[in-house]
Amino acid sequence: MDQPKRIILRLQEVDLDEADLYEPVRLYLEKNGRSVEELDAGRHFVHIQPPNPDIPQVDPKLHVVIDLEASKHSGKLGPDFPHEVYRIRRVDGKLVMFGFRDGAWYQNFVRKLRSIIDDVYPWGKTKRDLRASGGTGAQALES
Repeated sequence: MDQPKRIILRLQEVDLDEADLYEPVRLYLEKNGRSVEELDAGRHFVHIQPPNPDIPQVDPKLHVVIDLEASKHSGKLGPDFPHEVYRIRRVDGKLVMFGFRDGAWYQNFVRKLRSIIDDVYPWGKTKRDLRASGGTGAQALES
């Protein structure tokens, strides 16, 4: 349970409550038998990737990326690094989490998401953090 893993929560933009951006993260933690107090303890690092406004989309999605147990890994996320992707929807005013069925489509979908997210969001920090420490995203991913 305390192993590092990247979780990607995919939800419609309209389903995110801007007054409570951590609602989907708490849902994930609760559904997986984890305490929401882990957020206050700083064990996990959360990134929120909004939809790209430059790409016209009928149903814009955003991604909430959770680096679980962020301090237990550093450097590049290799091809075998554990990732899980879930869909989040608001049903009757409440967020609900759905898993994807494992198979060829899901594996391809995860690869496509990772090709973007793993580069844009270095493990456990922001690119701004990397620049402030004198590194770059590329350097961090190579270490």
